[in-house]
Amino acid sequence: MKRLIQLLFLCLFCGLGLLAQEKQAQEARLLGIPLGITKAEFEKRLNAIAPRAIYSEQEKCYINTPSVSGIKTSSIFVEYARNKTLSYVVIFEKETSEDMLLSSFSDLKDLLVQKYGEPDHENEEYDSESLYNESDAEKSRAIASGSGEVAARWYVGKTNIGIMAPRGHSRITMAYIDRELMELSDEDRLKDL
Repeated sequence: MKRLIQLLFLCLFCGLGLLAQEKQAQEARLLGIPLGITKAEFEKRLNAIAPRAIYSEQEKCYINTPSVSGIKTSSIFVEYARNKTLSYVVIFEKETSEDMLLSSFSDLKDLLVQKYGEPDHENEEYDSESLYNESDAEKSRAIASGSGEVAARWYVGKTNIGIMAPRGHSRITMAYIDRELMELSDEDRLKDL
């Protein structure tokens, strides 16, 4: 019996390890486009799905696309480092009703959970302890007025993915950042100091 229990725990442990490896092996993509590709390849792939959507500068790019996963966007920014895509930052449309901010955040988070699993880190913070027990509408108004914020983060392969409803805003932001390229970019900037 003792051996059976040990074998069961060993199988469970190995299974959890395989799930963690699967998450690490998964490639994070926004609009079906991975990070870390060259600027030219990125623009080619984006042009195939959204022609005339790009305004590009040397180190940054602005994408004019109406939605991501059916959620209206205000804008999408792409940052480059070493001529490769370093990050995608999506700013979603401002909520028409401040009461819906937390609900919209939860909907986006649920989509990311379906794709990448539970977040590796979550944060919900309010200036008043009493707000933790309030309705989502009250919490949403607190975030919009600057008295709270919510965030979630995933580590998927070499990519950090984060969503946030920041203090004082009635909109949600989402970012995908290539960790390896960010470290190289930081090294490049430190050389100048």
